[in-house]
Amino acid sequence: HRRAEVGTTIKFEVLAAGLDGSDSGEVVLFTPFVSGEVDGVSSIGVVVWEVSKDDCSSMYKTLISNTEFLRNKVEMGDTFLPHKEGVLELGKDMHLLDLRSTSIWTTSTLDLFAVNVDNGDLHRLQDQGLALKKRIVHSEMLVNRAIFQLSEDEARESEGIFQSSSQNKSTLISGGAGTGKTLLLIKKVAQEDPSMRILVVSRLPRLVSIIKTSTEEKREGDVENVHFSTYDELMQLMARRVIPDHKADARSFGRFDQVRFDCDEGSGVSFLRVFFESHLSSHERDLLQRSSIQPLTLWHAIIVIKSTAQCVNTKRHLEQHDYFQLPISFGLTLEQRKVCFDFYLKYEEWRSDAGYYDESDRSMYILRHGPSVFREDIFVSWTDTFDQAGVVDKSGNPLFPFFYDMVCCDESQDFTEMDMALFVRMSRSIRSVFMCADPAQSVELGISLRSSTVNDVLYSQLADSRVNVKQCLQTFALRTNHRTHEQNLAMGQAIRRVLARSFKVTMTDESALIVGKLPKTLRVKKLKDLANPGVFKGGNVVFVSPDEVVHELRLRFSELGIKNDIFGTTEAKGLEFDCVALLNFFTSFDEAGSSGPWQNALRWLSSKSALTRSEPTNEKVAGVTLESCDYTLTYPQLSDQAMALYTAITRARNQLYFMEVEDFGRGKKRKAGVPLADYALRRLSDLKLTKPVTSVDEGALEMSSAQHKARGVLLVTQAISMSRRSELFSSVAKKLQDAIERFSPANGNDYALERLANRSLQCLSDKNFLIAFLREKF
Repeated sequence: HRRAEVGTTIKFEVLAAGLDGSDSGEVVLFTPFVSGEVDGVSSIGVVVWEVSKDDCSSMYKTLISNTEFLRNKVEMGDTFLPHKEGVLELGKDMHLLDLRSTSIWTTSTLDLFAVNVDNGDLHRLQDQGLALKKRIVHSEMLVNRAIFQLSEDEARESEGIFQSSSQNKSTLISGGAGTGKTLLLIKKVAQEDPSMRILVVSRLPRLVSIIKTSTEEKREGDVENVHFSTYDELMQLMARRVIPDHKADARSFGRFDQVRFDCDEGSGVSFLRVFFESHLSSHERDLLQRSSIQPLTLWHAIIVIKSTAQCVNTKRHLEQHDYFQLPISFGLTLEQRKVCFDFYLKYEEWRSDAGYYDESDRSMYILRHGPSVFREDIFVSWTDTFDQAGVVDKSGNPLFPFFYDMVCCDESQDFTEMDMALFVRMSRSIRSVFMCADPAQSVELGISLRSSTVNDVLYSQLADSRVNVKQCLQTFALRTNHRTHEQNLAMGQAIRRVLARSFKVTMTDESALIVGKLPKTLRVKKLKDLANPGVFKGGNVVFVSPDEVVHELRLRFSELGIKNDIFGTTEAKGLEFDCVALLNFFTSFDEAGSSGPWQNALRWLSSKSALTRSEPTNEKVAGVTLESCDYTLTYPQLSDQAMALYTAITRARNQLYFMEVEDFGRGKKRKAGVPLADYALRRLSDLKLTKPVTSVDEGALEMSSAQHKARGVLLVTQAISMSRRSELFSSVAKKLQDAIERFSPANGNDYALERLANRSLQCLSDKNFLIAFLREKF
């Protein structure tokens, strides 16, 4: 044995032990930790950090000291005292306590040992023939704190929500990224009666998979009556099961004919390229430009016209006068709405003539031709119409896939009002829907969650005038962030203040449990500077960029030999990384013509007025008088940009960077004046939210083998999710090719994973070829 004492706020030991009977010169690096007390006996475990060559062990010891335990630990009760000096106390940064856990550092499954407290000997648990409990904590509160990575206060908050909640009301859980909304949804589903039929739905395939796996573990596999589904799979399944009264009304919804905001030919029809850029004349596009209506703004307006909650009752789109009378929270001036409605009519004519459909058309088809509960103008639950055909099956259970005892929606901000109202009609009653949402993370193009959206949806479905929404809906706001540290949270809250003041997005009152490093900003002249180790060194850094430039940045990274992963904002949603660099967000906003509104919005961060105030206050910031920052009607695209920025910021667990490239080489001209990137980085520094640096040094040019494998698995998961969402095949293929490279001998060195990734790529390539062939021939 060799022992080394490391740690900052708490000192602990890293031990190195040779492998029995091995001449390989390898040692196991591990740290004992205190896991709790069961029946008066302390349970001791170990974190196995790495199995490495003896001459490399010193390097790993330094990495462990500098990377794993720089963040503060929480105070624990008497039952968590170490059994002797030098043993690590369990803190909120430990991701253990489950015997199937993984190492924080290597992401590999842990080797487990039994420790003889008297002499310190280690014995492999599998050699002892011990009958171990799956978990070594002894109360529900400790399980919460350990498995859900919560502090004691957060665990009490979680328990308090369920204790104070009414079983006879729908629930809306709100909170910022990292506050534990999804974990509460998992707990809600897991604690329900196994006989209840529950639908769990989200747009994100990876999130659905996580919820399913976690629920299966907590229920010990008893999930027969729980249907886990992505939104697209659910809607396709229901559309196929719908049987119209008249055969002439029947239709199919093939992927080739679905209109999306932007996609390639193999994934559907691009609104941006086929309708906006090709179908509309230059005169029509000029008219939209003069009205300050961007393609995404028009797309959002069309979705509103076709998907508000009242469309569920009337079974038709909004009439012109109905659209004009919508509250200002829906955005756009009256003149802009007039223009958008005219182009909505042009869009509908083009779509109908070509035989295309969008998500709203598919939902309306299900409502018009589905079971009677969907068809009726007034919502009457399936439990009150069970005697009608097409409502229950032969066993008397709600008819699959249309009806459930409860519907649980995660990331509800990604659903339209029509979607939410449909979910209400699919559930047992207006009181049996469970939703989690964060309006600041609405990155589904064309969809946004207003502060009154959920109330409006439930109100539209109330059949009894004597009942109000408050009697049917309970809301809870999560206030403790157990993922994002204090400095990154402050940065994210600043962007939320922009959304709160300019677009009335609900502001959260969050506090962080962890103290971390201040975000840093880096301004470089050219993108190739990031390939210079003197400017940028960090194989573990993951880049996130705006969706509209990520494809081009990937190509440039490849040309320059920059091997770091880069994600678009939408594909990064639901993921988190230790070190994240936001690349060219403000430059992209500048190129979109948003420099003026953004500079004004950033100045307002220094205003002493209440967040409800958006009109001039005669305050000056850096000598400039604050202008009106209510952009709901005049500049709605700033909302989409701010939400994308907030989502990107909250992907970072530890270190966060803002990087802006001055000469991106895209050939786009920007307006004269100070570049938005320069202004924004300076303002954030003045506000003490960031620290400017001239170089980035994360201590390593390359990732470790284990990190490469973990990232490769993530890339494969992402690729499969993107394929299921019918995203660009070229993007899916590139993601799988990147994963294959991660598993190669030079990186992760895992032949089995490399072979599986190659097979996945071949299968998807064959599928894409067949789709193209069928489309051409038939």
